[in-house]
Amino acid sequence: MSNYIQAASQHEHDAHLEPYEAYQVGARRQRKMMLINSAGHIIGMPAYAYAVDALCTSPGFAWLLYTNIAFRIKGQNLPGELMTLLQDDRIRVLYCFSPARHYKTDPDAVVIDSITRHSFKEFGAIQTESANDA
Repeated sequence: MSNYIQAASQHEHDAHLEPYEAYQVGARRQRKMMLINSAGHIIGMPAYAYAVDALCTSPGFAWLLYTNIAFRIKGQNLPGELMTLLQDDRIRVLYCFSPARHYKTDPDAVVIDSITRHSFKEFGAIQTESANDA
């Protein structure tokens, strides 16, 4: 009986899930980009006019650098098309994955686990710490 209840509960949970897309692309260059966390809340809306760089420091980490703030992206399969679109100011929205809201993704898909805000001082300290660990 408990297997039946567990299966019914899983089916009900899956009925509320939606497909996951790590990012949304604009048809032309964008002025701003929204950053959405796994709870669906906007954590930033930086303007591309203040963008300094978008770079991957490893396959699982990327940074978006602006004149007054840095955003650290943790995820999977980040290098490649995502970084090119960021550098071309084409990304409209970045979404964090939430297992409570999204279906499981393909192993080769871009997945954003978290986006965190940092000052440039924190960015420098994290980069120094990462270099010392290597």
